[in-house]
Amino acid sequence: MVTLKSALSLVFTLALSQPAIAVDYQLIVGDEVQLHLPGDIEPSFMKVDLDGEIRVTGLGGVTVSGLSLDQAEHSIETALSDRGLYANPDITIDIASYAHVTVVGDVARPGRYDFTPGMTVATALAMSGGHQEWGVSKIELERAQIDLESQRKASNYELATLVLEEARLSAILQVSSEIEPDTSRIPKPSNVNWKVRLDQAKALFEQEQSYFHETLAFMEKEVADLAQQKSLFEQKLDVQNEILAAAEQGMERSSDLLSKGLQTSTQRAIAQQRYADARAKKLELEQAILLADRAWADVLKAKSSFVEERKQDAMTKLMQTQAKLDQETLNYRRLVKQLALLTGGEFASALLAEEATQSVRIQSSRSGRELMDIADTNLALMPGDTVIISLEDPSFFDG
Repeated sequence: MVTLKSALSLVFTLALSQPAIAVDYQLIVGDEVQLHLPGDIEPSFMKVDLDGEIRVTGLGGVTVSGLSLDQAEHSIETALSDRGLYANPDITIDIASYAHVTVVGDVARPGRYDFTPGMTVATALAMSGGHQEWGVSKIELERAQIDLESQRKASNYELATLVLEEARLSAILQVSSEIEPDTSRIPKPSNVNWKVRLDQAKALFEQEQSYFHETLAFMEKEVADLAQQKSLFEQKLDVQNEILAAAEQGMERSSDLLSKGLQTSTQRAIAQQRYADARAKKLELEQAILLADRAWADVLKAKSSFVEERKQDAMTKLMQTQAKLDQETLNYRRLVKQLALLTGGEFASALLAEEATQSVRIQSSRSGRELMDIADTNLALMPGDTVIISLEDPSFFDG
């Protein structure tokens, strides 16, 4: 039990001082996850059901409640491998949205509220219509509103960044010379210096495209040069074949003349040497053609890989960017909703008497948080928590 007026000494914060969710965060019923299976173009979204499971194609229910994201990935990969669905599955699983926080008891608006990292008991009290009597003063409310507004502006800026990145990646995949961002995804483009940022993004894209086309042109020139070199070697080989044929005829004629006593052994040896030299030159040209052909094939392969890798990289990054864009859009909407809840709350009431008290408890299915009595309203909440508020004398609601 804490004194309501003394609770004013507890700092009410929402955003600027918010800690991030721990890396080893354990999933809980109500969390929504984003699952990307091998070969999937789009990720799948699914909620952890009441049994603590998510439904995975080909596997059915897989228990993830109580597991970290890494543990959940390992569990699903093992199940996929054991079923023989994949040889060496490599999946990714991320949080799409957290389980709601529920506020019940002596509050103006009991119900479920979107969880955001850094959310505290004081935040939940404010959103559920908690009164100033519960330890939230007008100054603290204004501070919370400023913090949330700062987060909203940062989210709006991040949405603009993601929209520009989505447009850049889409232009690469569509082989377009210009980026065409979808400004409808940005709530307030005028607040992010949009024209300047768009011009900068276009300039950077033009530089990127210029480098790509210059590299591609260099490779194409190399392919053409090697093809020409190979053609020249083939022409030389045709001439050399004629020389070799003549040398062979000369050697045969020399042998015939020698057998008739019309030519010396030295002259025959000269004819044989000419034939050997011509044959060696032919082999040399054939080797040169083979090397030129291999070099030509290697450059063609490098060119194809250069284009394909850029395309694949853009496709992967586009999927990731679109997922981030969807998540940030949800985050922006949550912030707007929280701002509306704060500004609509009953925070102008006078302080209750010093003796007025409240009781705050947290109930959760998480280990160690089954039922906790709370003395500090700055305690960070976790997804899935239920905040239970009770007053010794809640009669002030009557007025």
